[in-house]
Amino acid sequence: MSLDSDPNLNVVSGRTDDWQETRELLGGEASEVGVFATGGAEVLNGAQESLGRHEFRIDDIEAVKGDYIVFPQEMVEGIADIRGQSLGPGDRNEANFYVGQSTGVPWFEMKLEEAYEVPGREIPHIHDTAWELYSFHGGDAVLSVADEDYDFSLTEGWDYRDDVSRIEASSGELVAVPPGVPHQVDQQSGNPDLLVAKYSPEGDVGKYSLDGQRLDQWAEQDEEVEMTTYPDALD
Repeated sequence: MSLDSDPNLNVVSGRTDDWQETRELLGGEASEVGVFATGGAEVLNGAQESLGRHEFRIDDIEAVKGDYIVFPQEMVEGIADIRGQSLGPGDRNEANFYVGQSTGVPWFEMKLEEAYEVPGREIPHIHDTAWELYSFHGGDAVLSVADEDYDFSLTEGWDYRDDVSRIEASSGELVAVPPGVPHQVDQQSGNPDLLVAKYSPEGDVGKYSLDGQRLDQWAEQDEEVEMTTYPDALD
């Protein structure tokens, strides 16, 4: 059995042969949760049901086993149009999202990039009020984040800066980047499947460049964004 959890977002990644109650996994949270099957998974929601690899379900789920990521109620409640359904890779939109701004949900966004390769257009970015969660499966990756001595007046030379820290993410590990922290995925090995989830308690998971330009296509306008360093955000 292996479990990894993020204390800031209360998200749990597991690989278990035995049933795990969602209330225990999430510390007594209500049982309406989101479950993403990183491999095959089983859920109990009054009856036992199977989730195929890369299927996502929001429901009153009492317990789970297999290979999975569990998202707590505060992230997924209110997404009524897909509640009780199992969404597979074929249900993603053209940008690989299961749910998010493009489907009318501004506070929670989740997408899957299969056999991920770092795109040449990847640039450092921030999310003004949203946490961003990365989970790689079948390979490893390295993320860069603004370190404690980060110079916010500089926007170039990211790859060569000594005020940027690298976070190594192994397969199945959860890495959460707090709101306002400049970051990017630098490297990957093994072409892992990458699950990315964003959650904003304030209802805006928007993506911004370091000069405040809105980078996602659902934006109405650019704005000034507040930036911080990775260590300060976790204090």
